[in-house]
Order: sequence, then structure tokens, then C-alpha cells
Amino acid sequence: EAMRELAARMTATYHFAEHVRTKTVQPAPHKRRRTTFDFGPGKHALQTMVADVIRAMFPLPSGRHFTLNGGVKAALRAVDEHAQQGFIYGIERDIEQFYPSVNLQGLATLLRPLPGSVVRNVIGYRQGDTGLTAMHYSEAIDDAPLPPRGMLAQGSAASPAAAEVLMADLLRGMPDDVRIMSYADN
Repeated sequence: EAMRELAARMTATYHFAEHVRTKTVQPAPHKRRRTTFDFGPGKHALQTMVADVIRAMFPLPSGRHFTLNGGVKAALRAVDEHAQQGFIYGIERDIEQFYPSVNLQGLATLLRPLPGSVVRNVIGYRQGDTGLTAMHYSEAIDDAPLPPRGMLAQGSAASPAAAEVLMADLLRGMPDDVRIMSYADN
């Protein structure tokens, strides 16, 4: 019965009020601390559904993006294969604080025709929004500006798919003789 009640409240275009837990981690002594989010079952289900929609709407070039296709190990295997093909230089770039620095308005534009309200309510996360605010639901307006303090949440099931589309857009202009492997390392 509780699951039916939860399902009845779920919608990707409205703010879905549900508790969110945060955890601050430091992956290694030389790495910057970061905050990860643990979303409740309803929000997680919406995020998973939207991630599947993003992957279907924005197919990525094969052999370049590994966050969703094997991760770090697959990316390193691809680097090794390119080295065996004669590529002799490799450059590693780590974009620190990538998820928190994503501009949600720009992401919403990139992910069109996905509604901006879905970016706001499912993919994005508003700072200080624990989900425990007023438990009322109002329709979101797709063309309304997204909150400036919003971010792409680390721990969201939809964030890796959205980040891959964003990275593919940033890397699209690279010359054909440059081999790129994009992945999230944590």
C-alpha cells in the first residue's frame, strides 16, 4: 500500500518532496572533499527513468564515453588500444567539482526537447532542498528560469547520463585525428 501511495505522487514535471540524505567524502588525502546525495526510492525511480530517456534521446559516439559503458577500466583499455595503434601522447584532464558547477539552465537547453521542469525536478538538485519542505505539488513552467543555486547532483541516477551528453557536446569540435576517452572516476 505504501508503494502505491508513493507511485501515485510521482511525476517528473512537479517537485517531488522526499527526504534526501547528504554525505561528504574525501576520496583520497590529495583530493578535494565532495558531497554526494542519497535520494529516496521515489526520486531514484524518477531519476532512473529520466536517465533511460536521456540515453535514448542522445546516443553517444561509441568508443569515446565510458561513464556508462565500463567506467575507468574500459577507458584505460581504450587508451592502451590507441597506444598500440601508434598514438604516442596522452593527456589526462580532471574537471574538479564538475557536477556542482553545471549550469542547469544551459543543461536544460542542451537536453531539449526534454522539458526544463524535468531538468529542474529530477536531474537538478537545489541547494538546501532536503525534500522535507512543504508537501504540496504545483506544476512547473518549462520556460521558467532554473534556480541559480541548482546543481547536477552526485549520487543521482540521472546525473551520469546528463553529464555524458554535456561532455559529448563540449568535445564535439575535436579533430578526427584526436582520440578522446571521457569517464567519471568516482
